Amino acid sequence: MQDKKTASSDKKKLKVPGWIWPIGVLAAGFAGAATVALRGCWHQMSWPIRITDEHAPGHGDEGYAYQICTKCGIMRLYDDQAFHPYGPHGYDLHELIARERASRRRRSARERTSATQAPATTPEAPAE
Repeated sequence: MQDKKTASSDKKKLKVPGWIWPIGVLAAGFAGAATVALRGCWHQMSWPIRITDEHAPGHGDEGYAYQICTKCGIMRLYDDQAFHPYGPHGYDLHELIARERASRRRRSARERTSATQAPATTPEAPAE
C-alpha cells in the first residue's frame, strides 16, 4: 500500500504544464536566429588562389594569394609561405592589396627610422 502512494505522489511531482515545452522551443529558435544575425557569415574559405597577370592585367598585383568565402564572397589575403590568412576581410581585392602595400611601407619606414635613431653607445673609460 505504501508503494502505491509514493508512486502516485511521484507522478504528481513530475507533471509539467503543457505550455512550457513550446516556449522553450521558441526561445531556443530566437536565440539561434539572434546568434546568426549578430554573427553573420561563418566564412567557409576556399583554397588559396594565386593572383597572376591573367587575373588582374596591368594592376601589378601578381605575387599575392587570397581566399574567398564560398557563402558570402568576402576575400582575405593569404600568406602561401606561412600557410595562413592575414589582414582584414573585404570585398575589393585590389583595396586589400593596396592596404597591405601601405602597411608594408609604413613598417619598413618605421624600421629604417628606428635603425638610424639607435643610440650610439660610447665605451666607458675604465675606472682607475
